[in-house]
Amino acid sequence: MNAALTCAQEWVVDLTEADVHLRDSLRCEKGLLQVGVSMHGRRDGKKAIDFACQSDRAPRCLVRETTGRRQYHNVQRSMKRFEATAQRHAAARFAHVTSIYKFVRLTRPHAWWKSGVFLVMAAPAVHAQGSLRLTGSMDAGIAYVSDAGGTAGAHSAWQIKNGDVNISRWILTGEDPITNDLNAIMTLTNGFSVMTGAAAQQGRLFGFQSFVGLSSRSKGTLTLGRQFDAVVQYVEPFALGGTTYGGTAFAHPFDNDNLDNYTRTNNAVKYSSPDIHGLAFGGTYGFSNKPGAFSDSREYSVGASYHLGEMRVGAGYFQFNHASNLATANTDGAEPAGAPFNADRQRTYAAGGNYRLTRATLGLVLSETRLDNATSINNVADTAIKLPHDAVRFDNIEVNVRYFVTPKWHISAAYVFTYGRFDTPAGTRYPKWHQVGLLNTYFLSQRSDVYGEVIYQRANELEGTGIHGAQISNFPRASGSNQLVAAIGLRHRF
Repeated sequence: MNAALTCAQEWVVDLTEADVHLRDSLRCEKGLLQVGVSMHGRRDGKKAIDFACQSDRAPRCLVRETTGRRQYHNVQRSMKRFEATAQRHAAARFAHVTSIYKFVRLTRPHAWWKSGVFLVMAAPAVHAQGSLRLTGSMDAGIAYVSDAGGTAGAHSAWQIKNGDVNISRWILTGEDPITNDLNAIMTLTNGFSVMTGAAAQQGRLFGFQSFVGLSSRSKGTLTLGRQFDAVVQYVEPFALGGTTYGGTAFAHPFDNDNLDNYTRTNNAVKYSSPDIHGLAFGGTYGFSNKPGAFSDSREYSVGASYHLGEMRVGAGYFQFNHASNLATANTDGAEPAGAPFNADRQRTYAAGGNYRLTRATLGLVLSETRLDNATSINNVADTAIKLPHDAVRFDNIEVNVRYFVTPKWHISAAYVFTYGRFDTPAGTRYPKWHQVGLLNTYFLSQRSDVYGEVIYQRANELEGTGIHGAQISNFPRASGSNQLVAAIGLRHRF
């Protein structure tokens, strides 16, 4: 049986939520027509947009069945041209492009079941009204740690690791159109360990994120559930920690400013505005849910971003009251089990920005975290660090660069300096951290890549702070002031 169907070659650029404003500046290449822009939930739980272009002269796609196999002709040659055009265009202009999809789409979508012809795709599902889809990513690798001995003394280690760059996760997202401008949305994201199968985020089923809400292109998005705060939304995209360009091991010491999104907010109401002539803003409020103690384990945050040409900037503020993982904590509060610090109050101020060149993006991030009456640091890969009711301050400066050597190969690097102040009962201490990281990533396909990373940290003047060694995020504590991590890994997105 021979059948001829008209096919359309289409490319789609997947932009992170931080780059949603760029949809107004995207243009199709010559010979391509824009076919739409759509919002969707991305694999890591954040929002993203798809910008799609297709050929204005869709070629004939000859489908022939021979001995049970379907052969497609006059397609691959055209697809290669469109894919190359899309990748060159995206890599040259947008540093936050996470993937480029390509697929062949039948222009008679209701005829496939009659002819036995199925949709051929090299990417995840096509978006549809009333959609529900499952996506995700897996990250695993092998790491060498120069010193992981802690108080037992200097001992190196070889470790097989989960999520050295990005925590493995699966994501269920749904969208239900209510009007042309309003959609009901939902996201359930489960973080897990590839190595053990155990749930991440203190064993929660949907600890990465879980929320439901309403989204309007003209009015903004309102969601309720377990979500990221405004500092993560508006400042994290400028850092390497928490992104695909650096990830977990690139976090600032103890992820003190949450730019690696260690902390989520329970009971949160969140609003995110639409892009208003380059300006976007939003905030969260996490309820304590405790009768008679409205502020016990509550959270609130605000943030904003602005873009002008190739320059983008953002700023945010985040505060937790009585965040604690102790047995006496408010277990119904905004973040009990996953509190990064046990303290009466945590306040984080952050600002950042970047500037895009042809292939490189230069970034700068400044942040400060203050802890009142801190008794422990919990966000470590081993035992918590006890503090004697200190007033603690971390000041962080990060300078980074992201460079696309080719559309399939990119390199990113960062230097972080952290200046601490610990007001202890024995006096004030001023610890300092220097950290340098390099990540080299090569894409095997649109959904799979291999990477190699090297991170070095030096921690000075730790005496009297309760901290006994350098500690790169996601790795055991060193016995001394120096620690080096070298890792290789594989990431796959589905």
